[in-house]
Amino acid sequence: MATFGVIVSCIIGFTVGTLCFQNKHSASFMLGVCDIFQTFPSFVYLIPVMMLFGITDTSVLIAVIVYATIPATRYTIEGLRSVPIGLHDAATMSGVNKFQRLTKIEFPLAFPHMMLGLNQTIVFALFMVIIGAFIGTEDLGQYILKALSDKKGAGIGFTLGICVAFIGLIFDNLIRTWVEKRKKHLGIN
Repeated sequence: MATFGVIVSCIIGFTVGTLCFQNKHSASFMLGVCDIFQTFPSFVYLIPVMMLFGITDTSVLIAVIVYATIPATRYTIEGLRSVPIGLHDAATMSGVNKFQRLTKIEFPLAFPHMMLGLNQTIVFALFMVIIGAFIGTEDLGQYILKALSDKKGAGIGFTLGICVAFIGLIFDNLIRTWVEKRKKHLGIN
């Protein structure tokens, strides 16, 4: 569930971030929307989907996608904003159209920043899957909740929680290492 949620969230977040970046006002508006949605507690995302779809795995999946799309969108906009203005001007003077500038200049330079958004998307998705266990879905979060509610299950719950934390840390370490190598290769500070 988390893997599918991360894939869909990244597709939506990268697309929305790229489209919003094209206009300064829409980029500012979308960053404001991301700020607002990040201030909500995670349970708030479960309430509307439970009312629409009931207590199912689909509800949790939709909540995961909505919750995890926020960092992907934010980091895409910020990554594209971090491309130096001089490169935009040089590309325009060279006769490059908008699509070529986006694919050949902006995306390669913004991609390390966008990958940090992927990192946050993975962590947000793992978090929401575990929170989704509170509404009764069958996944990893349910096993953690059952272990913690059992008097003798504290050790199992702790082990499962550590495993989820290690999943997040492994992806965090892999992505950050790759980003640092890519920034060094591109000559970006």
